[in-house]
Amino acid sequence: MHNAPPTLPAGSHLLLLGDDGQFAARLLQAGMVVSLYHHDIAAAQAASLAAGLPVRVCRLEQLSTPVPFAAAWLEPAHFSVEKALPHLPALLKPGAPLYLLRPTPLPTLPPGWRQIDEQHLIRLP
Repeated sequence: MHNAPPTLPAGSHLLLLGDDGQFAARLLQAGMVVSLYHHDIAAAQAASLAAGLPVRVCRLEQLSTPVPFAAAWLEPAHFSVEKALPHLPALLKPGAPLYLLRPTPLPTLPPGWRQIDEQHLIRLP
């Protein structure tokens, strides 16, 4: 079961990295705005079919956004947590949560991050 955004209002813009599309579909049904990314074309196509939305293909370091995301979910099998953490502050609002779609051993956190539990990190303000 994926972590849900208990305190995010409907209409929040969320970043999903590596989701199979099932969680994205649930977030869309909850009234969220979802941007889903993969680094693999075949995985992106499958996720797009499952979620019913376009899925972009790119490496995390290529992502940019004019408006920061309210929260993010990352699938460690598709995006390395260690490699993602330095790039996410440019994509997330200060204080935005980062949820891991499954537990994974975490690296030493770089400055600006605090661990809440094994699947939940916060970008510090």
